[in-house]
Amino acid sequence: MDPVLPDQSGHFMRINPQNDELQRMEEVRQRAYQLYEARGRQGGLAIDDWLAAEAQIAKSPSRHPK
Repeated sequence: MDPVLPDQSGHFMRINPQNDELQRMEEVRQRAYQLYEARGRQGGLAIDDWLAAEAQIAKSPSRHPK
Protein backbone atom coordinates (compact mmCIF):
# COMPACT_ATOMS: atom_id res chain seq x y z
CA MET A 1 0.00 0.00 0.00
CA ASP A 2 1.29 3.45 -0.91
CA PRO A 3 1.74 5.92 1.95
CA VAL A 4 -0.77 8.77 2.08
CA LEU A 5 0.21 12.28 3.14
CA PRO A 6 -1.53 15.66 3.12
CA ASP A 7 -0.47 18.11 0.41
CA GLN A 8 -0.03 21.85 1.01
CA SER A 9 -3.76 22.50 0.76
CA GLY A 10 -4.57 19.80 3.31
CA HIS A 11 -5.85 17.28 0.75
CA PHE A 12 -4.48 13.78 1.02
CA MET A 13 -2.42 12.33 -1.78
CA ARG A 14 -0.74 9.02 -2.42
CA ILE A 15 3.02 8.93 -2.56
CA ASN A 16 4.65 6.33 -4.74
CA PRO A 17 8.39 6.11 -3.98
CA GLN A 18 8.90 3.87 -7.00
CA ASN A 19 7.63 6.62 -9.33
CA ASP A 20 9.92 9.14 -7.62
CA GLU A 21 12.90 6.85 -8.19
CA LEU A 22 11.94 6.27 -11.82
CA GLN A 23 11.65 10.03 -12.33
CA ARG A 24 15.07 10.58 -10.75
CA MET A 25 16.63 7.90 -12.94
CA GLU A 26 15.12 9.50 -16.05
CA GLU A 27 16.57 12.88 -15.04
CA VAL A 28 19.98 11.25 -14.56
CA ARG A 29 19.70 9.46 -17.91
CA GLN A 30 18.89 12.69 -19.73
CA ARG A 31 21.70 14.60 -18.01
CA ALA A 32 24.20 11.81 -18.72
CA TYR A 33 23.26 11.97 -22.40
CA GLN A 34 23.75 15.75 -22.38
CA LEU A 35 27.23 15.23 -20.94
CA TYR A 36 27.97 12.64 -23.63
CA GLU A 37 26.87 15.06 -26.35
CA ALA A 38 28.87 17.91 -24.80
CA ARG A 39 31.99 15.75 -25.10
CA GLY A 40 31.39 15.34 -28.82
CA ARG A 41 29.73 11.92 -28.45
CA GLN A 42 33.00 10.26 -27.51
CA GLY A 43 32.28 6.71 -26.39
CA GLY A 44 33.72 4.74 -23.52
CA LEU A 45 32.80 7.08 -20.69
CA ALA A 46 29.18 6.12 -20.03
CA ILE A 47 29.79 5.28 -16.37
CA ASP A 48 31.64 8.55 -15.82
CA ASP A 49 28.78 10.45 -17.46
CA TRP A 50 26.20 8.61 -15.33
CA LEU A 51 28.05 9.26 -12.07
CA ALA A 52 28.59 12.92 -12.94
CA ALA A 53 24.91 13.25 -13.84
CA GLU A 54 23.86 11.64 -10.55
CA ALA A 55 26.04 14.06 -8.60
CA GLN A 56 24.69 17.06 -10.51
CA ILE A 57 21.06 15.98 -10.05
CA ALA A 58 21.63 15.35 -6.33
CA LYS A 59 22.97 18.92 -5.93
CA SER A 60 20.14 20.43 -7.97
CA PRO A 61 18.03 22.94 -5.99
CA SER A 62 14.88 21.39 -7.46
CA ARG A 63 15.81 18.14 -5.68
CA HIS A 64 15.84 19.89 -2.31
CA PRO A 65 12.55 21.72 -1.89
CA LYS A 66 12.46 24.35 0.84
